[in-house]
Amino acid sequence: MHRAPTAAVRCYRAYAYQSFRLQAKSELYRLLAMGLGEDWDQEIALAAFQAERAAMTAKQATRFFQREAYHALRRIGFHRIRRGGRQVYVLDEQLGERPPADQPD
Repeated sequence: MHRAPTAAVRCYRAYAYQSFRLQAKSELYRLLAMGLGEDWDQEIALAAFQAERAAMTAKQATRFFQREAYHALRRIGFHRIRRGGRQVYVLDEQLGERPPADQPD
């Protein structure tokens, strides 16, 4: 059964902001401290524009925004790891030296 989009789905910018904020959690403050707040806002605006152009449903938009937030954090230099039974993001510098992926240990 196909449902007509509601007003909540049409407000993609606010929906994207909420999804990005939930994906980044405490790293949002670190991004602001690094001076990347404006870049983060641009990522949100771009994702909202893409979702609006594709006329995504609420479920599709949620998945899309979470993927885009993950990829935006990866481009900045964050990696998602499991720590203490939950997933957190850490910067490359915090991971230490790791061997390249194409070479064995």
